[in-house]
Amino acid sequence: MSPLREANIKVLEELYDTLYEIKDLEPKIDHYTSARHLCTMIEEARGNIEMPDDKLSRWVGYIQGVMAARGYLNVNAERDRTRPIYNEAYRIIRDD
Repeated sequence: MSPLREANIKVLEELYDTLYEIKDLEPKIDHYTSARHLCTMIEEARGNIEMPDDKLSRWVGYIQGVMAARGYLNVNAERDRTRPIYNEAYRIIRDD
């Protein structure tokens, strides 16, 4: 598994925990911005080892963006949480 994929999956794991708690509190609608749909995206990303790193990175950004827009996360706090994860991944990539 590439360092970037590992970093993205690690970032998604914590987001999943938050979304999983929220999904049952939302109305049962099939919507691309629902917590239920975002959980499904994360489950698919975790299970799809064939998904290219750049696509996975876009999915992470989409999920973070929707969560920020809906007030489920604070952008500054998310940046501070994920910065060390991605810095480490890019350090490994750079040093290889």
